[in-house]
Amino acid sequence: MDDERAVAMVKAAQNELPPRRTLQPETLPSGIARVSGTPGAGCAFSLGENPKDPIFRAGPTHGQIRIDGALVGLSADSGSLEVTPGLRQQYDGKKISLEVARDANDTTNVARGTRWPAKLTIRDQYERPVFFGVGTMNCGS
Repeated sequence: MDDERAVAMVKAAQNELPPRRTLQPETLPSGIARVSGTPGAGCAFSLGENPKDPIFRAGPTHGQIRIDGALVGLSADSGSLEVTPGLRQQYDGKKISLEVARDANDTTNVARGTRWPAKLTIRDQYERPVFFGVGTMNCGS
């Protein structure tokens, strides 16, 4: 009986996830004008409608976000949808993944232009949402 109980306790401990830690992305430094190696200006996501304070920048192959003062690099998932030319729906990093989506409430179909309503979701390494933001995606030429 003790062996069965010990085995059950070990299995339970192995399946236990650490507590979820919500993230708050920070404004990217103004010196980072574009994602290096990305042709053109790429795309930048800002909370609300202020394009001067982006929290995420991306191009066709990778993106960047700043969390806890550190710049975090993400690779574009080449198998994910292309939301707009040069911008993928999914970007993956070592400890987080990020998803960009057009705002379904965009009834004016503004998303065909270079600036459009968007939603940003960040998930931790266990695929749990740790940040959700509604804002504006700006894609330059």
